[in-house]
Amino acid sequence: MENKPPSSHLPNSLVIEDTVVTGNERIAELFNQHFVKCGNLFDSIAPPKPPTNTPPPSPSSAAPRHSFCLQEVSENDVLEVLSKLDPNKPAGLDGLDPFFFKVAAPIIAEAISHLCNLSIQTAVLPSAWKAALVQPLFKGGNHADPNCYRPISILPCIAKVFEKLVCKQLTWFLKTYNILSDMQSGFRAGHGCETATLKVLNDIINALDSRQYCAAIFIDLAKAFDTVDHQLLLGKLRSIGVTNQSIAWFENYLSMPSV
Repeated sequence: MENKPPSSHLPNSLVIEDTVVTGNERIAELFNQHFVKCGNLFDSIAPPKPPTNTPPPSPSSAAPRHSFCLQEVSENDVLEVLSKLDPNKPAGLDGLDPFFFKVAAPIIAEAISHLCNLSIQTAVLPSAWKAALVQPLFKGGNHADPNCYRPISILPCIAKVFEKLVCKQLTWFLKTYNILSDMQSGFRAGHGCETATLKVLNDIINALDSRQYCAAIFIDLAKAFDTVDHQLLLGKLRSIGVTNQSIAWFENYLSMPSV
């Protein structure tokens, strides 16, 4: 399904290969084509060849120590997420904004929990929950350059509620069994730029005190989230113990919605 940004968020014109393009419909289509290509980083990269004369790891050493399986959610689980919704956030393509879900939470929580559990049982996420309203967000630079925008996907609120429920379960698993590296500072509670900076600063001080050479390489991958390879991600989930049934759900979640 091709998701086009709403015209109210479009610039007056875009410059594509030295050609000025105007008109909301044409600009929206060009943004759509541009954003779709953002995730094609790995298309031109050949897969690594397996090392020769290297025996495969034994099953005992390769198998994860713990396993994770998505559990069905309760009505109280849904109520907790609904109560924390930001009522000022915009609605998705279904037109139902978070304010509606928050006000109606006691009435709709049971039905939402039933729908979420059906998704877990069948390993299928409804296509309507994947259809996003895409808005181009200007990052700075030339307003007519599509590279100066990043796509913001506004999903239906019910999909975001379910995402939070799944995220809570997976986060608990990662924390309980200490799966994430201590060096991972991004997107973790109690971690952030400060903890990462302190770690680097401490390494530099220790190196200087020991009269060692100290060098740093900083890498910024453009469109990082858009270029995550889904098969690599699913392989990583398998390696930490996510069960086949849950892998099937995540694979369906990452797949394009049917038209």
